[in-house]
Amino acid sequence: MRTPNRTLLVLASLALLPLAACKDSSGPGRDLVGEVHFTYSGAVSGQFDAEGKITAANAENGTFAFAELAKSPQGGDALVIYSQEGRSGNDKYDGLLIVLEDPAKGTVTCTEANSDCPFLSAFVLGQDDTSTADAEALFFGTSGQVAITHLDDDRVRGTFRFSMTGFVGVQEDKKVEVQSGTFDLPVLEEGDVPFSQAAFGVLQR
Repeated sequence: MRTPNRTLLVLASLALLPLAACKDSSGPGRDLVGEVHFTYSGAVSGQFDAEGKITAANAENGTFAFAELAKSPQGGDALVIYSQEGRSGNDKYDGLLIVLEDPAKGTVTCTEANSDCPFLSAFVLGQDDTSTADAEALFFGTSGQVAITHLDDDRVRGTFRFSMTGFVGVQEDKKVEVQSGTFDLPVLEEGDVPFSQAAFGVLQR
């Protein structure tokens, strides 16, 4: 995979995420609330806690988390995980995007030496409804670990950790370590979150 091209496409997909127009998905009684939690340290440090259901009302700068299964440009399966934590008192939010090719129960680990890692991550801090270039900080990575412990048509659960490099808002090449990550998410249909298709461009080789 060509990392520079993937980076640009990740930035574009993150910029599109707040434009979502969502509708409630699937049958009665289904739990559409998602959760993503992790800590981060290095160039910046803190704790991320997103728990909620994405709706048309909160998609721009609210707090929610979800996953989507769809096809990558190469025709294979791909899992998109997106979580967003709105900040109180302003219109900014923090967000984490994970894209994983060919998702299945089990653990996938990549190092910086991997030239063909099946996942990528992007982490934005202090974003609003403008370009990601105006964010407080933006990090991108293809090293770390994603473990899926449960996956079916309705829900996905697992853990993650990432080592990510800063591109916006921090000194170039400064790292952030995302640790103790957990997710428990509804798997939404493509029609419910159409903007997430933009993320699949990052899977092009």
